[in-house]
This record gives sequence, structure tokens and C-alpha cells, in this order.
Amino acid sequence: MTLLERIQCLDSTRHSASSEYATLSMDFNIVGHIQKSLFQKAFMDSVTPFVRDFGYSIGQNGVGDIIKLEVPLAMMSPNEKEKVELYSAKLDEIADYFVKIGIISRRHEDRYPVVSRGPIRKGIVWPSNEGRLIATIDRNLAPLFGIDSVGVHLLCFVKGTKSSDKDGGGPAISLWMAQRSAAKSSFPNKWDPTVAGGQPSELSLMENVIKEADEEAGIPSEMSRQATSTGCLSQMTSKGDGSCMKYSKYYIWDLEVLQEFRPYAKDGEVQRFEVWDADQLLQEVKEGNRLRPAMRLVVTDFLIRHGIITPDKEPQLSEIQAAMHRERLTFLSDGG
Repeated sequence: MTLLERIQCLDSTRHSASSEYATLSMDFNIVGHIQKSLFQKAFMDSVTPFVRDFGYSIGQNGVGDIIKLEVPLAMMSPNEKEKVELYSAKLDEIADYFVKIGIISRRHEDRYPVVSRGPIRKGIVWPSNEGRLIATIDRNLAPLFGIDSVGVHLLCFVKGTKSSDKDGGGPAISLWMAQRSAAKSSFPNKWDPTVAGGQPSELSLMENVIKEADEEAGIPSEMSRQATSTGCLSQMTSKGDGSCMKYSKYYIWDLEVLQEFRPYAKDGEVQRFEVWDADQLLQEVKEGNRLRPAMRLVVTDFLIRHGIITPDKEPQLSEIQAAMHRERLTFLSDGG
């Protein structure tokens, strides 16, 4: 399998049928999507306290293509803060219900923002500014509702004095890698670049980088503040069975560190740290299986930006870069 194919296979739209999902709307705005089979199991096939909270149609093959979470008090309120609180409270009730019936194992302390992705129908006159905060949602419930996943990634790298590139001419560079805890619910024991964390609703991206750097790797704030933002990667991701499809964005910061730098596992999220040289990193993205799968994007991007993967060595470079910047999949037709 080529590097391009290894990047492309991370795109869940290549192996998950979009027809299995329905658009999810709140307050007349598209906010995400939900797998129709999950909606039927949780809200149609069982005795549920939420029977009056969802509006949907029944199609030939089950639930229709639009599911509306309706909270009348929020929909009628002219106060934006009150709207957010009411919708958030309803989502918390659903999260508790999902724990009770075993769809998620537990609630999470982090909350993700639920924002508008546009009006339900094109041209609709409702207040539907894209990006408007609609609610906040428990992190463990968010992927089931197709809420965007945003992560921050701090890459601590070391420059050397001579190239380790066996082809010659490549810069000498190493990257500190973190092995995920064996107790992690997703991808235990896999490897991430130095610091990785989900983006909670109450922090800015940089504030979260600083927090995660301290908690996961013991990096002081005066050091992490020196990191340089290098951009954002994006991909439609899902679980292996096609469930929990969501738009994932990876915001990346680089931080050059000295040879003497040593991160250390502080909060239990990480087992240990290792420094991998350019050859190890390149081998891993091309054919290894130690990385958390999505981190192929982040490490490949790092190798491109630092001159390890070049157009002369990788003829599919432009296609690889395009595959690392995917648009959000829209489940709603123009006609609504």
C-alpha cells in the first residue's frame, strides 16, 4: 500500500455509506448527523423519555433524512444564552440516558461546542449564522451525534547536526512521541506525537495547548507558549464499523526543543515518551502500525513541512496533501 493509499483509507467516506446517516438539526440549524440505526435503537425501538423531543419523518427504509431535536422553550426564547443552556441541558439528559442503556460507558468531564453548520434549507429566513453556538455537549456523546471533533497537537522536535536520511540530503530531525495509556478507551498503547488533546468548549485553542502540554508531558507554560502554529488538517473519520462518522480537525503547533529536553508522563494519559528519528517516522507512516491511525496525517504533515518527504522522493505528494485537507461531508440535499 502506498503512503497515499494509507492516508486515503483514513477517510471514512470511502467505506461508510452516507445514506446510513440523517442530518441532525437544532434551533433550525444543521449541527451534525446521526446514524439512522442508532436513532431507531435509542429513540424508536425502546421506551424512551425523549419521544416528544425529536421531529422526524418515516421513509421507505425507516427514519427519514432529517432529524430535528426540538426544545420548545429554547426555540421560543429570544435570549441566546438561555437557548444554549436549555439545549445543553437536553443533551445532558440524553447522555445520561445513553449511559443507562449502555450506548456509552460513562459521561466525560469535557464538553464540546455544538455550532451551526448552516440553515436546514437554503434560503431559510431563520437566524442561522454559520458558526453560532447552539449548545455544548458531553464529549462521549458528541461523536454519536456527528459533532465536529477538534484536536490540538503539540509536536516537540529536535534538530541534529547531520542527516539520518539514508537517501542523503534530508535534514536531521527527531520528534518526541507519546505512547497512549493502556487504560485509554480508544487506541490504547498506540502512539501520538508529543501532546494531543480534544478541544473543550471553554478554552481557546492555544489555552488548550498550554493545558495539555502541562498535564500530559510536564511542559511548563513559558515553554509551550513559544510553539508556532503550523495549520490545520481535516478528515471525515469514523469507527471501524462505520459508526460515529464525524468531521475531525487537527490543529498543529511545532516547538523546537533542545537535545536535553525530556517530557515526562504526568497525568496518566501517557505511558512513556520516546524520541523517533526521521527514518523511524517515515517507516511508520509508510508501513507501520504503532501510530494511532489518524496520527498518520499529523506525522506525514510534519515530515513534509520539515523536508523529509519531498516531491522528488514522493511523486504523489500533491495528492497526499489534498487527502489531508478534506471538506466536511454534507448529508442534506439542496432541497432539504
